Amino acid sequence: MAIRNLILDRKAEELPAEIIENYLRYGDTKVGGEYQQLMEEAAKSYVDKIFAELKAHGYNPNLMKLYIMGGGAKVVELVGDYDSGNVTFNHDIRANAKGYEYFCYMKLRRQKAMASAG
Repeated sequence: MAIRNLILDRKAEELPAEIIENYLRYGDTKVGGEYQQLMEEAAKSYVDKIFAELKAHGYNPNLMKLYIMGGGAKVVELVGDYDSGNVTFNHDIRANAKGYEYFCYMKLRRQKAMASAG
């Protein structure tokens, strides 16, 4: 949304969703340099806000390892300002869903074990 809005504001043109999606997934598009620069500018601003929010909630890049997963991992990897030794990326767009699925499985397993023990 930020990319779309920035290009609309600066160029008064609507960028097709497929171009934005390709940029977010792969970090590259086949569009002109100015459009690529605008997409990078919007993405960088977004990623900077993410890191500021993490820091506001106690993230300290000097003391903590950060795991970034899912669809947004590629954008953070491309334009983020981070210590590559302390950040790990998982580009599986289903990573969050898989984690929640595993969490639910373990919770149900524990509940079942407690019910059979009691």
